[in-house]
Amino acid sequence: MLAPLLAASVAAAGCSFRLLPAQGVVANPATRLVLPAQQQVTTVTVQQGNVTATQQIAGTIEPVRTALLYFLTNGKVETLNMVNGQAVHAGEVLATLNVGNLPFQISQMNLTLQRDQLQITDLENSLQTNPPTSPLQADQRMNQVQEAQMQLQADQLSQQSLQLQLSQQEIIAPFAGVLQDVNVQTGNDVGQYQVLAQLQDTSGGIWVAKLTAAQANIIAPGQPVKLSLSTDPQAALTTTIGSVQIPTSDATAIAQANSGLGGLTQPQATLATPSGYTFKASDVGAAFTGVVTVAEQDNVLFLPNSNTVFSFNGLNYVFLYKDGRTIERPVSLGLQGTQDVVITGGLKAGDAVVEQG
Repeated sequence: MLAPLLAASVAAAGCSFRLLPAQGVVANPATRLVLPAQQQVTTVTVQQGNVTATQQIAGTIEPVRTALLYFLTNGKVETLNMVNGQAVHAGEVLATLNVGNLPFQISQMNLTLQRDQLQITDLENSLQTNPPTSPLQADQRMNQVQEAQMQLQADQLSQQSLQLQLSQQEIIAPFAGVLQDVNVQTGNDVGQYQVLAQLQDTSGGIWVAKLTAAQANIIAPGQPVKLSLSTDPQAALTTTIGSVQIPTSDATAIAQANSGLGGLTQPQATLATPSGYTFKASDVGAAFTGVVTVAEQDNVLFLPNSNTVFSFNGLNYVFLYKDGRTIERPVSLGLQGTQDVVITGGLKAGDAVVEQG
């Protein structure tokens, strides 16, 4: 009987199996005839046509850029202008630490720089309106100009140092966008580089799908994709794979990615903007699914159900059903489609093949 023999063979050989010939079957290295099964069998027919291999993907529409917001030094949060979902402008001060009298020092240093510049201007003008009367006097007055210029440079460095100190105690929006994941309050003690929020640029969206390692090996730029967007499931969107990114093996980059400071933790594909799609800021964060066509072959022989093929010792077989008999037939396979499998040898169009399971 076909079913008991099949079950016994599967149990003995594991996931790869082969039907054993019944008694009275003529052994043949190429094909074997098995006596008719005493039960009804289901067959599929070898067809000729087009075969497509696809992969299912899923992802989200991400903002065109994201900035992690943090202080460059430790301290206590004194002012805070950050709320989840808040829209901010480029250059807007979002939070400050206790800066003491730094603003006053910077204001005073600005006045000092103005006085330094006025002194240099006066000394240079004096050389023109009241020229020195001797070489010694000329050297003395030129030295005065040089000393004033050196003082200006020293004060400029002091001002830059004060500005740097102030910048380390401020969080300023690097671009216009929307705040997300705010996790700080006024009065909190915060550490250097402690991420307090994210700023998302919602002026556009990037379609990003997470991939498995296996998918990253077969999904490539240019492959067509059919999409379904969660915020508009009725829209028929089509696009192509724009690029595929693979995580780096660099230990530092891996540590940064795992800590949330940027980088990839798994392969991903960036899709081109779908044709006919109009971006809305509310689409940022929306989920999508897609079907990627990774390979196509036209006008080929194929079996419409890959469950008709089994393997043994590295070779592929089917059970051809002919004249009430099953015939073990070695076959050569080509493209493995989503459901179909291309037959490159061993069968012809119209052959009936036993469906397993």
